[in-house]
Amino acid sequence: MLLELNVKNFVLIDQIQIEFTNGMSAFIGETGAGKSLLVDAISLLKGDRMHVSSIKVGCDFAFVEGVFSISNKEIEAILLEQGYDIEDGVFIITRSITLDGKSKVQINHRTTTLNFLKSIMKHVIDIHSQHDQQYLLDSKYHIDILDGFIDDSTIFAEVDRLYHDYKHECQVKEELLNMKYNVSDLEFLTFQYNEIHNLNLRENELEELEEEYERYSKNRVIYETMHALQQSVSGESGVLNKLQDCSYYLHKLHEIEEIETLIQKFNDSYYVLEDSLQTICSKLAMFEYDEKKVNDIYDRIQTIKKTMKKYGNNIIIMKQKEKELELHIDAIIYQEDRLKNQEKRIKEAYDKYYNLSMKLREKRLEKVSLLEEKVNQQLKDLYLEHAKFKVEVSSFEGNNKGIDRVVFMVSLNPSQPFSILSKSASGGELARVMLGLKVIFAEKKAISTIIFDEIDTGVSGRVAYAIGQKMKQIATYSQVFCVSHLAQVAAAANHQFLIQKMRQGNESEIKVALLCGEEIIQQLAIIANAELNEHAIEATRKLYEKAQIGKI
Repeated sequence: MLLELNVKNFVLIDQIQIEFTNGMSAFIGETGAGKSLLVDAISLLKGDRMHVSSIKVGCDFAFVEGVFSISNKEIEAILLEQGYDIEDGVFIITRSITLDGKSKVQINHRTTTLNFLKSIMKHVIDIHSQHDQQYLLDSKYHIDILDGFIDDSTIFAEVDRLYHDYKHECQVKEELLNMKYNVSDLEFLTFQYNEIHNLNLRENELEELEEEYERYSKNRVIYETMHALQQSVSGESGVLNKLQDCSYYLHKLHEIEEIETLIQKFNDSYYVLEDSLQTICSKLAMFEYDEKKVNDIYDRIQTIKKTMKKYGNNIIIMKQKEKELELHIDAIIYQEDRLKNQEKRIKEAYDKYYNLSMKLREKRLEKVSLLEEKVNQQLKDLYLEHAKFKVEVSSFEGNNKGIDRVVFMVSLNPSQPFSILSKSASGGELARVMLGLKVIFAEKKAISTIIFDEIDTGVSGRVAYAIGQKMKQIATYSQVFCVSHLAQVAAAANHQFLIQKMRQGNESEIKVALLCGEEIIQQLAIIANAELNEHAIEATRKLYEKAQIGKI
């Protein structure tokens, strides 16, 4: 329920703050006074889009805020689950927009998305306007109205799922039929597939191979340098062999005492050099280098790059191409088998969809008589005494709502045959049919706030009075707001708000005031008679007292 509405810089509204209670509230005033602006402001709290054009001229922002109490436990649970603090069952919705087009949606002063707001508020506020009458005229929506009478949301979701499964299988068949099955291309497609498949490319393999090849390239320089050094020192003509020869000859001179020490030093140097050579050899072993392996790595790198250039610049694209080629090859080889198999899958999917759709039809047919009975009673209450309402259910190929086509038919006079609403009902009659449906569904859907925006256009007298009483009836279990030009409707309300457009120079401003006592009678008299006199006031007083009691 809407407890409080705060609006600032919105179209012609400078600033207003209105507190509401339960029951029925009527917004009254002259034509063009701005009554529907309040409905527009509340629509923003429901999730309608906010535009820069809604900012009052001369201002740089517009602001609308609503304070709501929660009676729907499911909505409260969703808000709590999303981390919104709910104190005493109350939450606040704020909408704002600036001249640069930046808008903000907030719940309890925390920014949220417009879609989330819509998902919450569709269970809180229902706005009924003349647009809804156009909705009633379009028979494609009649099935939704009937389904609102069925207490089984699971079956709707399951029928929708099975229908989309069936359509998916049909789409697969279309894709199979549309593929170009050219047997002469089989050899070339197979070659392409094998070229990718036999490559057996691992993820990140190219990067790893390039790193390994670079490491081997560095090792090669070190390896070749150290190998050359080893040959210089220990090869056949290397330094060690020459020194060994020198040691041999020096050994023959060992008896010469004067050079014995020098011979020993020479031999020591030889062993030092030999030991150094062994160290060099051990170091050489650390720098692995296999020329065959390096060549293999290089060839693998070039093969991968060549293949990637032909089929994609990364492994993901190549794998996709491989899968496409495989499917294409299979489609050519097993075309007939695949089509037969797909036909079988289509039949299985449709049978599941059809069987559940038949169960849904049974549920619909169970509710048809009850809906007809309730609507016909509402039409009588709204002074369509001779009107008869009928729901016609027929079959067709089906969609995500099942295999039923639902059309509302009406006969407004005893001699008139049943026909679709758009061909038989006037604007006033259509409004009464829609209002009757609202009465039936309002309590069932547990919508906490219902708004009627000028739905009484085209009616008067006792019909207008009956419309007001129907709204009053809805107000026993939902908060009701109505915008009306008719005293008979506004008189039924528990609260009357006067909307006035005040002009100061070239500027206009909307003012809202809650009427009390004699103010109510006077304003209703002005609506009914366009003037104030003793007779008009007395007649309006009787109307008001009668409407408040609820006597038809």
